[in-house]
Amino acid sequence: MTDIARQTATAQQFFINPASGSTFGFATGVTVAPARAPRQSANVDKVLEAAVYNYIRAVRALGRTTLNTREIADALKLSLADVDGTVKRLEAKGVKIAA
Repeated sequence: MTDIARQTATAQQFFINPASGSTFGFATGVTVAPARAPRQSANVDKVLEAAVYNYIRAVRALGRTTLNTREIADALKLSLADVDGTVKRLEAKGVKIAA
């Protein structure tokens, strides 16, 4: 498979067997999709929400009534921006957050 002839105008690829010179396969309509910008998936958001919510519940179970986002971020090794966004989403879902 060292010889490969390509016809770019018709988007066909022919693979030539070097031993016999015969064509043994082709593909039509070969296109390359453009690269997509990376984005955060919904599953990551759910995992972050679960981690932050469970940490808050655990701290409340130990008797603490106040907790700030810096403590949560440090304990879970997350960025402060991720924790802030997650806390806002949890607040929208009904978790009580002190002002």
